[in-house]
Amino acid sequence: MTRTRWTILVSCSAAVVAALTPGPASGIAPQRPCPENFPDIILRADTLPIDNGVLFDRVNKNGDDIICIRSFANKEGGVLKDNTANGPAS
Repeated sequence: MTRTRWTILVSCSAAVVAALTPGPASGIAPQRPCPENFPDIILRADTLPIDNGVLFDRVNKNGDDIICIRSFANKEGGVLKDNTANGPAS
């Protein structure tokens, strides 16, 4: 085997090993659908004109740009919650 072929073989082998090696686990909680008592969702893009996404970013823990909202019945506003799988559904 020539030196060039050997170098190519070693390089390809290293790339395959790197591709197949599992990475560290992410600290981000996986997403899930909103609970039944939080029927609506808000996307980050919807909040940009209001406050540039500041409040949204405080609620959105998993970085998927989706949060759940339960609107108040007789007044403006509501309760916001991220759609993460950590903890019980509210």
